[in-house]
Amino acid sequence: MTDTGTFRPSPGQVALIEPAEGDGGVMTGLVLEATGSELCRIDLGASGPLPSDAERVVISVFAPDALYRLHGVARPTGVAGVVTVESVHEAERVQRRTAPRLAVRLGAALAGDGAEPVAARTLDLGAGGLRVETLRPVPADEVDVTVTLPGGRVVRGRGRVLGVDVDGDSHEYRLAFTDLSPADAAAIEALVGGPADVARPA
Repeated sequence: MTDTGTFRPSPGQVALIEPAEGDGGVMTGLVLEATGSELCRIDLGASGPLPSDAERVVISVFAPDALYRLHGVARPTGVAGVVTVESVHEAERVQRRTAPRLAVRLGAALAGDGAEPVAARTLDLGAGGLRVETLRPVPADEVDVTVTLPGGRVVRGRGRVLGVDVDGDSHEYRLAFTDLSPADAAAIEALVGGPADVARPA
């Protein structure tokens, strides 16, 4: 763990919020400017609102140097969809990925639970995750990922959306694999050219 005073989310960063007990869905928000004694404010948009007036949560924020997971309490503000984070009792710094990535354009698809797949094209790929470009939004925080590798092999995994950049009709998604079979991980590693620490099923 690391001192909570060493990290404060910056406005514009993407934050993932999930209940501390793990009972509920993941909400995606955008960090806003803090006021007063707040650590930060987060605009949950369509992901909100919070299930209760005061929710113990884990907030994951991707900074340039690392992933920070903040354990604390979020409360609604007077602004619709915006929550304040004032009380953080624990902070965890997770080193940025060490898995190699390969800049490569491959056919892919993303699908939320029960939704039709959205066609995508990879921008880079590694056994730890990938970036893809789509022409349609994917309204989900956890998605099924399908990628067709050179030679026709199809790999399938589960991925968490870390962030999205929108430019007109183009949507660029950054995803981390949360479930990937050893065989599919090995196939990606063979393409990229190096082993990786990747989430694999038990």
